[in-house]
Amino acid sequence: MFIYILFLFTGFIVGFVSKNWLKKKFSIDKPLTIIVYTLIFLIGVAMGKDHELHSNFFSLGVESIVFAFSTVTASLFLAFVLCRFSRRSRCSP
Repeated sequence: MFIYILFLFTGFIVGFVSKNWLKKKFSIDKPLTIIVYTLIFLIGVAMGKDHELHSNFFSLGVESIVFAFSTVTASLFLAFVLCRFSRRSRCSP
């Protein structure tokens, strides 16, 4: 876990120090998109190889749907509550 945090902060520092140079030389959007798609693909391959995941797929799917629904519902509720208690008189939907 420490190595992940070390890489995260190293990347943050390199990006912060060289932000003006990187902006002038090239755009990082395209390589970053390719890297993210590759990581998502590799996660899918790892999940496909996991036999325990296949046997528990239905229960994990139901738990994921319940978690996603409750997260969205709680976020909308808290946004509504915060909007009501804010200084603005009218909250846009």
